[in-house]
Amino acid sequence: MSSQLEKQNVPLLSHGESANEAGEEKSYRVYPTRFYILGAFGVISFAQSLLWLTFSPVAKATKEFYHLCDTPTDCAANDGPGQDTVDLFLNWGPIIYLLTIFPVMWLASKKNALKNCIILSAVLELLCVSLRAIPTLFFESGSPPFYAVSFVHVAQICNAAVGPLTMATPTLLSSVWFPEHERATATAIAIVVNNCGALVGFFAPFLVGDNPENIKVLLWIHFTLVCCFSILVFSYFPSQPPSPPSSSSRSVMALSQGPDFMAEVKSILRLRSFNVLAICGGAIGGVYNVWSGSLDTILPHSIVSTNQCAILGFLSTLFYCGGGFAGGPLMNTRLFRRHYKRLLIICLFVSTLLFSWFAVSLPMIGIPTPLMNGTFFSLAFIIVGCGLFLGATNPIYYEFGVEITFPIQEGTSAGLITIQNNVGALIFLVLKNSIPITSLNLLMAGTVFVALLSTTLGVKEKYLRKDYEVEHAH
Repeated sequence: MSSQLEKQNVPLLSHGESANEAGEEKSYRVYPTRFYILGAFGVISFAQSLLWLTFSPVAKATKEFYHLCDTPTDCAANDGPGQDTVDLFLNWGPIIYLLTIFPVMWLASKKNALKNCIILSAVLELLCVSLRAIPTLFFESGSPPFYAVSFVHVAQICNAAVGPLTMATPTLLSSVWFPEHERATATAIAIVVNNCGALVGFFAPFLVGDNPENIKVLLWIHFTLVCCFSILVFSYFPSQPPSPPSSSSRSVMALSQGPDFMAEVKSILRLRSFNVLAICGGAIGGVYNVWSGSLDTILPHSIVSTNQCAILGFLSTLFYCGGGFAGGPLMNTRLFRRHYKRLLIICLFVSTLLFSWFAVSLPMIGIPTPLMNGTFFSLAFIIVGCGLFLGATNPIYYEFGVEITFPIQEGTSAGLITIQNNVGALIFLVLKNSIPITSLNLLMAGTVFVALLSTTLGVKEKYLRKDYEVEHAH
């Protein structure tokens, strides 16, 4: 259906609207409500990532609280009893994501898609925090009832199902509610708030400490937050504005009456430029997640202490979020407004240089002596810079994907991009223990370099949505 509309090059009209009527009703409006919608969406997405990362940063206390281990030594061991359960609490994320993304993409192509997705997200998050917190009223630390851990698994599965609902719809939100000059920034914010949830989740050890009883406190804090966030969504979250903010937004509203979803997916999979973008974005995201999560083993303790490793890990995520926030406004500037490929190449080129510098500053496989002397400050500079520039590519992949695939639904293109990201994350989670630590830096640098070459040679710039808006501006 979408490909036929594209070939015909005609406006996408809602049911019963003629071309003349469309010409008379081309007054596009923006509403202050759009900021509320972005905020309500943002806190639900933030909560999803926060709940996902609940237990891993406090694994020892979690194992003690749910009696997954017998002795303090066993509980403290990274590969001891109970660690598989804690890891599964986390790994439900990418597993359930891949099982639910296609139904979510189908839902995102239907009428009232954004409202349905965000309300379903709030319901699932409420179910998650209830299953985790309420049972703690009936037991003390170390003596859980038989059903407690099973309830946590179900809760984490519910929260994992929220992942595609919030991560595959940022471009849909920005298209439906924001004008062209604000759209990229809105997309960047809607994407990065999810990363911010994980960033805040790293502070859990400061609350829990060595007291497993504080796990109960943490779970009730999450329960309270999600209840407050859900009130925002349940009290007011319209499906779309009374008037669209742009001509492309009008086309989204028209197509949401029920496009042929599978035809759209097949159409996208035939677009080489989009597939290159999706695979590159997924590979970078997957490898980077493994790399940044392994800094405590990558960095030699002769240069960086354990506490400094934790600080650098936090800064890496912080600047990754900062880069994502900066990517949106950069796409709106005159220099890059129709040159997303140029911006991607710049970010990937700088990232390649930084990761290569990092690799030669530390021992590599077959080269035990570093080619350059790395210091704490030089390594910190590289890690911060890598997070900043790779973070900036995150919203670019989404917005560029929409431009290449328009008038196909935004949720479909964004969903396919996130599939690649989660596939990449799963592959490297599985292979992580088989890859020598000394090879991870070269792998990271090589992945970004291949993405740079693939983007330069394999992506053809098209701005079909922007062209459509220019054509139907008057």
